[in-house]
Amino acid sequence: MEELAAAQKRTEEAFAAYRAHTDARLDRLEAKVDDLARQVGKLSEVVGASLEEEAQGVVPHWLQQRGYRVVGTGYSLRLDGAGEVDVVLPVESPAGERMTVVVEAKVRLSGRAVVDRANRMRSEGFRKRLKEVGVPGPYLVYSYAIRYTPMR
Repeated sequence: MEELAAAQKRTEEAFAAYRAHTDARLDRLEAKVDDLARQVGKLSEVVGASLEEEAQGVVPHWLQQRGYRVVGTGYSLRLDGAGEVDVVLPVESPAGERMTVVVEAKVRLSGRAVVDRANRMRSEGFRKRLKEVGVPGPYLVYSYAIRYTPMR
């Protein structure tokens, strides 16, 4: 019985040591995962900001090729409680009408996101919110993306 009790005690001690070692490894792994999540978040912000800057440079050129005249500087706009517009750009149409181009910049753009964006821009409440913050219509709505995945 004494040998069995001693063996049981050694087993419990070995298990406790193993568990402490495993817990320490899990704690280090969780810290690494948290750090990785922070780094990915920062990278996502940098890529998003870079993509918005790229859109601000490309969209005016593209519009000018189609006869629009850019009449102001592009900027991004955050709307409290209503999201954001990545690029707002005042233009004049080939017919001389003042318009506002609103652009959403995405790394990956899905067909569903295009439909959602169109519905958002059709929303009277969203257009009213844009006008309240000094972004007049009529609106030309565009999406700028690195990759597009159409709906099936």
